[in-house]
Amino acid sequence: MDEIKKVLEEVRDLKRSHTNMDTKMDTILTEVQTIKGEHKRLKEDVEVLQLQHCAMDETVSNLEVQVDRVNRAALSKHAGILGVPMLPNEDAKELVHSIASAVQSDLPLGAVVEARRLLPKEPGRDGVILAKATNDAKVTTIRSTQDVLKLQRSHPKRPMDSSILNSTIEEPDPKRHQQ
Repeated sequence: MDEIKKVLEEVRDLKRSHTNMDTKMDTILTEVQTIKGEHKRLKEDVEVLQLQHCAMDETVSNLEVQVDRVNRAALSKHAGILGVPMLPNEDAKELVHSIASAVQSDLPLGAVVEARRLLPKEPGRDGVILAKATNDAKVTTIRSTQDVLKLQRSHPKRPMDSSILNSTIEEPDPKRHQQ
């Protein structure tokens, strides 16, 4: 009988252990199901974030292109230069580069696409030199050092030393324009 009691006790212990293991197994399965659900949601979130990243990347690329276009447009201005005496056999392009050097603004080699002197409306006056950077760029008229300084302020990418400008450029003679 003692043996039967021992066996019964062991069977009860086994049942308790089995019940305990069953409960733990149910808990583990529930946790695994929860983790699977969270994993699925995280995968979906990652896919959404990847799509958003691609869209943002494309937007950034487009914005960089637009900023580049704006920067190029700001640099692509024409200049009308007044008050430069006409010389025989002058090269207007070379004159533009010489004037730029005189105001301490070195132009890159391809900066001036075309330069020519426009014929004056009144006899005895020098014509305007028109320097073109592109065919549809805005024209800026330069009559004096003040115009060069205004141009300098509107184009921060082209630094010029204004103290050198004031000491090296002479203002056009106003009597000359009254003829």
